[in-house]
Amino acid sequence: MIKLRTLLCLLCLGVLAACGGGGGDAPPSSSPPPASGPTATVAVTVIDTQGRFVSGAAVTSPSGSGTSNGGGVASLPVATGSEQLLRIEKAGFAEQVKPLTVPDGRSADALQVMLIERDAPVDVAAIEAGGSASGRDGVKVTFPAGALVDGAGNAVTGAIQMQMTPVDVSAIDAQAFPGAFAGVPTGGTRTDIISYGTAELLPLKNGQKLQLAAGKTAQIELPIYADKHQNGTAVALGDVVALWSLNASTGVWTQEGTGTVVASAASPTGKALRATITHFSWWNGDVAAQMGTVNLTVHVPNPNAPIAASTLASVTGQVVAGSGPGWVAQTTVPVEVATALRVPSNATTRLAARVDLPTQVCAGTADVSPAPNATVDVTISPVCFTVPVPTIINPVSGLVTNRSDRLTVTTTIAGGQPDTLDVLVDGVLDPSQHLGFAQFFYTTALNLAPLEEGTHTIVARTTRQGITRDSAAVSITIDRTPPHEVAISPTPGSDVSPGTQYIVDFDESVNPGFFTLGDAVKLTITPLGQSTPQPLQATLAYDDVQRRLTASLAPNQTLPLGTVGLSWGGLQDGAGNAVAGTVAATWNVARTATLTSFPIASSLTIASNAAGTVVELHRRRPDNQLEASRLDGAARVPLGPVINDRALAVSGEDAGSIAIDANGQVFVAFVQANLAGTAAEVVVKRFDANANAWVILVAPFPLARPVSDGNINLAQPTLRLNATGQPVLVYSDTVFNPVPTLKGFRFDGSAWADLGSFSAFVAGHAMTLDGNGNPVVAYIEGTFASNAARLKVVRNNGTSWVAVGGALDSTPDATQSIGAPQIATDGAGQPWVAWNHVPGAPLKLVQFDGSTFVPVAVTSPTPLTGHPALTFINGDPVVTMGDDSTVVLRFHNGAWEPPVPVAVDGRGPIVAVPSSGSLVLAVTGAGNGVGTLLKVAFP
Repeated sequence: MIKLRTLLCLLCLGVLAACGGGGGDAPPSSSPPPASGPTATVAVTVIDTQGRFVSGAAVTSPSGSGTSNGGGVASLPVATGSEQLLRIEKAGFAEQVKPLTVPDGRSADALQVMLIERDAPVDVAAIEAGGSASGRDGVKVTFPAGALVDGAGNAVTGAIQMQMTPVDVSAIDAQAFPGAFAGVPTGGTRTDIISYGTAELLPLKNGQKLQLAAGKTAQIELPIYADKHQNGTAVALGDVVALWSLNASTGVWTQEGTGTVVASAASPTGKALRATITHFSWWNGDVAAQMGTVNLTVHVPNPNAPIAASTLASVTGQVVAGSGPGWVAQTTVPVEVATALRVPSNATTRLAARVDLPTQVCAGTADVSPAPNATVDVTISPVCFTVPVPTIINPVSGLVTNRSDRLTVTTTIAGGQPDTLDVLVDGVLDPSQHLGFAQFFYTTALNLAPLEEGTHTIVARTTRQGITRDSAAVSITIDRTPPHEVAISPTPGSDVSPGTQYIVDFDESVNPGFFTLGDAVKLTITPLGQSTPQPLQATLAYDDVQRRLTASLAPNQTLPLGTVGLSWGGLQDGAGNAVAGTVAATWNVARTATLTSFPIASSLTIASNAAGTVVELHRRRPDNQLEASRLDGAARVPLGPVINDRALAVSGEDAGSIAIDANGQVFVAFVQANLAGTAAEVVVKRFDANANAWVILVAPFPLARPVSDGNINLAQPTLRLNATGQPVLVYSDTVFNPVPTLKGFRFDGSAWADLGSFSAFVAGHAMTLDGNGNPVVAYIEGTFASNAARLKVVRNNGTSWVAVGGALDSTPDATQSIGAPQIATDGAGQPWVAWNHVPGAPLKLVQFDGSTFVPVAVTSPTPLTGHPALTFINGDPVVTMGDDSTVVLRFHNGAWEPPVPVAVDGRGPIVAVPSSGSLVLAVTGAGNGVGTLLKVAFP
């Protein structure tokens, strides 16, 4: 074959003019009409410049779209009877469009399209000052200053990327030539063209396409691959060649001036076409072509079965002699029907026809040499052969594997023995898979090591007497990249509860392989103080695409304090790659849990007994009446009706005091108006569960001040139960005559026994019981006509009050303050006191050692400010600090444990009581009108 490069694309135009069986003497119109009327299903096979099938390419026509499969085939509807534009797109490949005419009455057709991968971009720095970029085979773009704008018309500065992809029109790559080999010359009508070389020119910044600014031009150099003109003369320096740009909406080229042939050391021919352009697209150096017409008839003389009228013959054309290069193009024509094809003149073109029948393959050729604008009639009578039909039975299509060794390919043959069997991978013959001997079935070993990750197609090809038949394509996907988790919820290390759902997202689908999900995924608990994880019964599930794993504790499972772990290292992807990277996560079982929240009008107080029963007392909204309830799990069970008989202190925030004995008997103490309404009284009531009523114990204790007096709050009745369940009451009478009197009483079952009283300016107090069941009171002692204050402690011995130690704290004036003290007794019956001194050391804690109060240092990384609460759990002191961020600290095994945070507004009063080894907190909040009960667990 004579390698004359000029006429390469003439043949491309000639054959593609009839692509799909259409075409004729007259060129099609310059712009395709909109799709309407009947359609045909066109199977478009997409390949790259290496002949490999391209999967995942989007192919669209005005009538519909499709996506190429593993065999490179996309099927889509195309309107018949007029030229339609097909657009073929895939990321990383240059733009490709193809005009196609499917004749009326045809229901199916086929087309092969080549895509070329875009070349790597070339950086141009500081584009606002101009610059140039050079690429493969000498393609080049030169910019003036201020040349480019973005999609919004803004001037582009800084570095850009110039992507230049030339197409060698003298080689097989010419199939990637975009659009038709047809164009509209300046002032003319559509005509056939031939190409000296073409390139896609694409300036980018951050992936966005750029264009030339108004009034700006750029200079380009396109490699010249065809070094002879159609008349056989050599392309010379200084020759002028028409310049064309692709109209991507029609697939037809438009002439935009001319270019001049210049020397180019990087070009394969040593020459390039230099020109000036005003926009960026595909650019092409072409001339009008000389063409002839062949009326081709494919006649099958000896088939072994009748041929359907709709049978199509595949036709290829190759220039084998003359003034142009050799190349192969493809189209289809109906058998037994004369079809006009346009082919290059001044050359010999070999047309090869092939008809695939159910049991035969028929093939034949004919050489044609039409004169310019002449028409010749040619008939090809192919010879039919019974070519064995190959079928790949192993591997199965859709196999996903991570292997890098050899994969056995097993092919069965129907219809006799072939002369040879070949295996093609991605459309390319694998020489190692060539078999030239006859056997019942064929087994070859395909080496997977050289194959990159992704989807590949395997086709078995049989040959008999030079005629081939391909099997259906089998796709395999190679995936050697392990899956990874991409998100975990909740955040590892955070707190969880029995109802928490654990979610792990992966970057691809995962599965447990040959095992069950429960074998590959484990939910465990490592209890506090232990080091060995213990399995938990878990509910495990996937989403629909198996990229999200969810795990949760199975119903009726308990979750002890400790560390929850979830591991998924037993999962793998569809190729068998085990999950890599993070394969496990841990969380802390939450130490705190909200038991209930409800509206309140003022402070909230609670009590508990040894059985862990918790009761609460509060003023309700909106009427400020006093009510109580018992906590059953998260539910509050009301204890009778409203407790108070008459008005409570209007300005008061103190709800009163509540206590519960071992049998569940509940007592409350509070202040209300007396029967006459002239003064206040301290009332102690017990709840009668049978009558569902509150009953006064003996009689109220009178107070001299009315409930409307703000100082009535200093009465502060406090109620505790001794070891025998007898109520012990302490309150202040609030009458400054000369100072208030602190009084104490114990109920003996029928009457109140007076425990004595003492006079002091009590500005607030807290009470607990010592080991003998006698009250111990920490109180703030104010001073008349002064804001000085002192914190003291007194103990009752059964008949009178005795000072315990000296003053614990003092303030000289209003520039300092002592917060409300909290008092509790340890296992030895000795008192501990906690309070805040502001400003200064935020939290102060002391314990009585039998003779004096000794300071107790509290270590914590959290500032210990706010409202303290103090109690004991299993003999350990526990301090709760209420503030914007509430924390709980326990002194255990000789040291303060890390603080347990409590996510609640704890700026209001806080009460803490033990409950079955845990801590229950009553949090009023900072006037937010919500009372909250929380539980803090301790190991």
